[in-house]
Amino acid sequence: MITMIDKQSIILGFHRHGKSRKQLARELEISLSTVKKYLKAHQAEMIQAGQPPGQLPVHGIIRPPRYDTSGRVKHKLTPEIEEAIAKYLLLNKKRKSQGQHKQMMKGIDIHQALKKAGHPISYRSVCRYIR
Repeated sequence: MITMIDKQSIILGFHRHGKSRKQLARELEISLSTVKKYLKAHQAEMIQAGQPPGQLPVHGIIRPPRYDTSGRVKHKLTPEIEEAIAKYLLLNKKRKSQGQHKQMMKGIDIHQALKKAGHPISYRSVCRYIR
């Protein structure tokens, strides 16, 4: 994840110091595609603001980087696994109503049961879904 300081270093290094994209990527230890992405976004902001190419608009440099997480999909948490977890949670609810608190399954128990059934899912994914 890129920090605001890295973003500023990319933009200022390219425009003020005349460094190349490759040189910036090497110095900051960031991939070249990331450097290109932030320079392209900055160029688009300059065009949108109507700024001449030589000037640096300050508002684009001080804005922290944003990440779009809306397109991410859950690869391991399939509907089949969700259904299995729902069955375990329903069983827990039934045991709780019968006063069998010590017989209820914790997150780790549900994860182990899913692993035993052959589902490739991590413990954190199970806990996130239960929560």
